Amino acid sequence: MTAAASEPCASRPPEKDLKSIRAALLPEDLGEFDAGLRRAMNRAADHLDLAPVHEFIEAWWRIAVSSVDPQAHRSALRASEALLRGEPVATTDARHDQASSLRP
Repeated sequence: MTAAASEPCASRPPEKDLKSIRAALLPEDLGEFDAGLRRAMNRAADHLDLAPVHEFIEAWWRIAVSSVDPQAHRSALRASEALLRGEPVATTDARHDQASSLRP
């Protein structure tokens, strides 16, 4: 699982399996994915319970779905990091966005 991956450019969500999820991730997320997978697999083996693997797949599938649009994913990460530091973050009114998209 150490093969280098290029920037994802899929337009649809990946399948919910480890290969598809890993292939959809941004290069900067691969190390954390690989390490987390090893931890989940070790916990599963130690406790004879696949729940950690299923939880890992679910969590990383969501990240992979977000990574379908690399620019938006990185922007969301920057905004969340700023919020965690207590910094102000520009927001939009989803109601306004939704209403304007419904107009002919």
